[in-house]
Amino acid sequence: MTEPIMQREEISLTKLDLDRENPRHGPVADSNEALSRLILEQREKLVRIAVDIHEHGLSPAQLFIVTPSSDGRFTVLDGNRRLAALRILEDPSLLPAELHSAAFTKVVAEQRGRPGAVMCAVVPNRDEARLWLDRIHSGQLEGIGTIPWSSAAKYRFDPKPSSRGHTAAAINVLDWLRLRLDPGDPVRTVLDTVESNSVTNLGRLAGDPDVR
Repeated sequence: MTEPIMQREEISLTKLDLDRENPRHGPVADSNEALSRLILEQREKLVRIAVDIHEHGLSPAQLFIVTPSSDGRFTVLDGNRRLAALRILEDPSLLPAELHSAAFTKVVAEQRGRPGAVMCAVVPNRDEARLWLDRIHSGQLEGIGTIPWSSAAKYRFDPKPSSRGHTAAAINVLDWLRLRLDPGDPVRTVLDTVESNSVTNLGRLAGDPDVR
């Protein structure tokens, strides 16, 4: 199978346009209307993205996917919310006053941490991007797409003190038991089933004084 043609290139933000055919909002007249629609629909979410980009930068693991349009410009096929967030950081007047949170006002005043160019994956046309856009945005796709972490997986990744309730205790018990079982022990299957379907109930039991 031939892989989609894709090249990496650092491109100035001034040469990037929001997608007029973005599936998030449907066809619009131009990039400016696309920005207005994203602001209207994403609202506080877009503001949070802007603040996060200011504080932490853009994720190197998530490239913008773009395709050439005209006059040396590029249309963003994936990354429109990030580009919109960068636009409102550059020009806060684009954002309605009621969305100017304290955090957003603070980062705008700091005037730092804003890239002039971003690394992009460049494809020759929309069709060449469809395969990857599908895997990013169309759900699990029977394992091909992105599979969200379970509650247990999220806890293992970031066991914050605030999350150490009874469910967290149940996860710790399951993991403790797994460490003491042989790899082929059938009890492991039982533990996996409990984690997938009943870890919350097990957590309630762990929190019951009579059970303890």
